[in-house]
Amino acid sequence: MVLVYRMTLIPKGLHFVFIYISLFLLLAFCYLPHCVGHVNVYGCLVPERVTSLQSPRATPNSIDLQWSQPTGEYASFRIEYSDEDNVAGNAVTVRRTDTDATLTSLDAGKRYDVNVYTVSNSVSSDPTSGSFRTCESKNMTI
Repeated sequence: MVLVYRMTLIPKGLHFVFIYISLFLLLAFCYLPHCVGHVNVYGCLVPERVTSLQSPRATPNSIDLQWSQPTGEYASFRIEYSDEDNVAGNAVTVRRTDTDATLTSLDAGKRYDVNVYTVSNSVSSDPTSGSFRTCESKNMTI
């Protein structure tokens, strides 16, 4: 009924354009993934980001990370990290039930910039960022 009413306000020949646009928008919103959080520019809700990113332990070759879970629905976490020279960029995916991860195969004595994202239906939250340093390697002589 509303569609017929609106068609009478549209000049002749353009009512089909209105119908196609209306159907497109209806289908697009029906099939958008169900996300939570704030709305991005595409109209999809973005998951909340993690909080309290910290490193409780580091070795010459690894950094342990911990964070607090966000509220709402999400599928997983993505951790992106690179060394201080921005040479070794890597990414790992972490299950939604985990709130910690260990970055391995790192270089001793280097700073690593870390971004943790919450992911829901291929939509990512804003990053929670931190910089963490591996320990200096200890050369042992016998």
